[in-house]
Amino acid sequence: LSLLCLSLLLRELDIDHPSLGVSYVIIFFVQGGGRNALLPALWALVLLFAARNFRRNKALMISYAKTTSGLLLIAAGGVTALGWIFDHLTPIGALSMFCEEFIEMNGYALLLLAALHARRDIPQLPEPPATADAGLR
Repeated sequence: LSLLCLSLLLRELDIDHPSLGVSYVIIFFVQGGGRNALLPALWALVLLFAARNFRRNKALMISYAKTTSGLLLIAAGGVTALGWIFDHLTPIGALSMFCEEFIEMNGYALLLLAALHARRDIPQLPEPPATADAGLR
């Protein structure tokens, strides 16, 4: 959830305006090639660790998707994807830009609500059945 929030934050952050006086090093890691290399590498690491114990993590994801936090996260993804449609598939204009930003803002608000509910929901998830590779942890 934290990496998802970081990814969305870096996607929306725009700090390369000269009047902000931000160092080029920071701009590189927030908007440039550094971001384009860092985020896929971090997501690949997350997926690699998730694949190590796939059955257990799949059961946890299914259980999590049934919680309030999981449902809010799924809704946030859907609303944010709708914002992407307005960003990439509609003609550029003031109304289109407004709709895109408004929809994405609502998606991020749902993501925030999911994060706030996660603290309550995650401890209540049932322990998935043990797998053969459970001794590797």
